[in-house]
Amino acid sequence: MRTAILVVLALAAPAAADDHCDHERAVAAAEADLLAAPELFVTAGYTQQPAILWGEVATSAQPRVLAGVQVGLVKIAAGSVTRGRADAECRRSDAANRIARGPNARALTAQLGVLDGAVREGDAMIAKLAADVDQQLATRPELIAARLRLDELRAQAAEARRQLGMLPPVGELGGALADQRAAVARIEDREGRMRTLSAFDVNVRAGIDRSLDHPNDTPYFATVSVTVNTGVLFQHGVNKRAADATSRLARAGEAALAAQATTDAQRAGELAAVIAQLEDDATTLARLSGEEARRLRRSLWFDLVQRKADRAFLVARVAATRELAR
Repeated sequence: MRTAILVVLALAAPAAADDHCDHERAVAAAEADLLAAPELFVTAGYTQQPAILWGEVATSAQPRVLAGVQVGLVKIAAGSVTRGRADAECRRSDAANRIARGPNARALTAQLGVLDGAVREGDAMIAKLAADVDQQLATRPELIAARLRLDELRAQAAEARRQLGMLPPVGELGGALADQRAAVARIEDREGRMRTLSAFDVNVRAGIDRSLDHPNDTPYFATVSVTVNTGVLFQHGVNKRAADATSRLARAGEAALAAQATTDAQRAGELAAVIAQLEDDATTLARLSGEEARRLRRSLWFDLVQRKADRAFLVARVAATRELAR
């Protein structure tokens, strides 16, 4: 089950955290450019213009062109908030990568240290056992059984090395939980600001307004328009509720990590007791002679290596998980 979980985490990981940041910042920059850039507008058509003819007021359709530039002041602010959210998302992604994969990387490294050392020791044991078979001091079934058990350790080491290679590189684990909490809060703050800014619209427009039938008229104009959605009056409370809910979700994830660390530590303690008992059994069997005693000693050695590798994995993951909160 542990192996399956690690494989899923690795496959779901982005190829590199920097790529995710580059994507977020590039998208934010593209959106901010559109928000902050001035807009050009042109309107052409006919308008009804009053005219005084022989003392009477009459109207006539006249061609008219309205053209100029418009700048949205609120949009400029929204562009800055968009960039800020992307920066916060980069920090959140980096912290999440350290939290999700850092402990597993440390655990796999520790497990590999035990397995690689055992494989080297097992190779020496197999070589000695093969020599004993040649001298008729051991049987061929013993040699075959030992080779099969050693191959299982070698396969486990290869799988752990493959999983470790699939995990993306992570930075320092210390403070990762606090970094993620701060980044998530900043993201929620920027999203709340965007919701608030959406209630306002302040535009500055300037250009020409020319009647083609009267080219000598002063064609220039400049206006400022302000629009406010009164729903903004009710946003403070709900934005705070959203921020509080986000904080609770982050802390729930931290509680799950702490619970996993407690479970791992408990299992590591149980394995320590099992390992101590197996080592006592190995000491007792070392005093015995005969084929059965030799077979049991080798079988016990492989079982001991397996449990030491499992315990190394758990101890390293517990230490790394606790480091996240420092």
